[in-house]
Amino acid sequence: MPFGMGLNKNRHGTFEARKKVPRHLEEAVARVLGNGKPKQAWLKRSLATKDHSEAKRRVKAIQIEFDRILERAQELLAERPLRETISEAEVKLIADRHYAEMLHLDDDETREGTGRDEWTRAIAKQLDDAGVEYDMPIPPSANTPDYGLSDSEFRRPPSPEGTYRRSTNTLIIC
Repeated sequence: MPFGMGLNKNRHGTFEARKKVPRHLEEAVARVLGNGKPKQAWLKRSLATKDHSEAKRRVKAIQIEFDRILERAQELLAERPLRETISEAEVKLIADRHYAEMLHLDDDETREGTGRDEWTRAIAKQLDDAGVEYDMPIPPSANTPDYGLSDSEFRRPPSPEGTYRRSTNTLIIC
């Protein structure tokens, strides 16, 4: 039952705030709300009261929130110009951020280890069980440290994890 100003009463007698979403914003509002729906036709929220005067007081703040949601949806639809160039300062910022991320990843690996020794031992066992001849230029360390890199991880040159190099008839585990 409508009471004006987007104020309605549900079937239980509790007041709720409602606002119709313009058709062209329905999909964008659903994205702003992040509710998993493809479209959102109405914005609706319970005012958690059955008292009409209290509902009129509460509905104003909810309507302002609904207006903000519609503004954010409108911003999603606004066309943004495509940038074709970036400044030297932006290039430096991107490079610095990438460098910081690589340092962070290296720090994590140095502190926690890579787990390559266990991985290498498991592959070596499978190859031994299958009777495959292989060469291991840097064998896994006998003892895995509690933290940090093992001796073999420290000596190993950087290479993508899980790469193999085949030479003649011998498999080389890197």
